[in-house]
Amino acid sequence: MSEKLFNNVKLMFFHAPWCGQCKAYTPTVHKAVHETGVNLVDIDADTEMTLCEQNGIMNLPVVILTDGEKKERIDGMVSLEVLLDKIKSFK
Repeated sequence: MSEKLFNNVKLMFFHAPWCGQCKAYTPTVHKAVHETGVNLVDIDADTEMTLCEQNGIMNLPVVILTDGEKKERIDGMVSLEVLLDKIKSFK
């Protein structure tokens, strides 16, 4: 997949250092970012509480795909294949 295809898409990854699911999910998120070329915005929910409130983050982990106009939210852990499909179909 061409990295230039998704260079205007941001993947906002909301997580926390104490969250076991977040730790387990991080390699999947990073692999999806590497394979697609989306821009990773790594957000520590403990230090970015205002950003979490603005995006309605109540549980972790959460991924939000955005291009500045539209958003798609993925709550909880999903497989690499599902995450890649969500990114590819985001356009």
